[in-house]
Amino acid sequence: MKVTVLTNNIPFNERLESEHGLSLFVETDAGKKILFDTGQTGIFYRNAVKLGIEIAEAEYIVFSHGHYDHIGGFRSLHKILENKKLVFNSSGFFNKTKKEIWSFKFIGIKEDEKNRIKGFNNKIDIKEGDFSADDFMVLGNIPFASDREQVNRKFMICKGNSSSQDYMNDEVVLCVIKPDGVIIITGCSHRGLINILHHIKLKLDSRIKAVIGGFHFIDKNQVYLEWIAGELEKFDIETVMPLHCTGKKGINFLKNTFPGKVKQQTVLVL
Repeated sequence: MKVTVLTNNIPFNERLESEHGLSLFVETDAGKKILFDTGQTGIFYRNAVKLGIEIAEAEYIVFSHGHYDHIGGFRSLHKILENKKLVFNSSGFFNKTKKEIWSFKFIGIKEDEKNRIKGFNNKIDIKEGDFSADDFMVLGNIPFASDREQVNRKFMICKGNSSSQDYMNDEVVLCVIKPDGVIIITGCSHRGLINILHHIKLKLDSRIKAVIGGFHFIDKNQVYLEWIAGELEKFDIETVMPLHCTGKKGINFLKNTFPGKVKQQTVLVL
């Protein structure tokens, strides 16, 4: 299988644009093509053109969660959405904010795109369960198995004049299943990277070959990073590709802790 990074905070290719966001183009061994997230603008589309990738060939679009830096680029797909299948979890997907000192900052999807997604004909909402097709699955409802991993308390769901903690119930992960293990692709790991790994290992009863995506280490301290390293070691993962919200400190920590296993490149073939 092949994963191409279309949008990331730091580009691995000087020809490519970058932004705070994530978008990946996934091609499985069974020939399935999946657009995983769309960043916050149309950068992912322009980068795809530069890399010779035909976004229109993607049969599936997967939204990892409802934050602007993962779904904002959706508007760039207006002309090529025919016959696409949109996979996401609608739980809390549409009303996301972040609590600031005196107000709430909107960090979700704009109203016109919200209505467009709601009216999309081929959407697959996995609010009540998972989705699978050939050699990949989209899994949601990640349980909080570890007390060490909790959702950022500043993330809120706002409806009208009321607000409540956003537990990121809409977060999903993409799993590509290969004979020698599962490749996990995550947007931000808001519900905890270790929680995700434990859930998938139990759910699929398979070893984890690789984990790719945002790990949200950007606001974590050294104690947490060392705990994460100890937990990751138990899984004996072959390849780790930290992106987006993992942050420079987190990426460098993983590189130093797992030499040879951490990849930072535009195209990854597994």
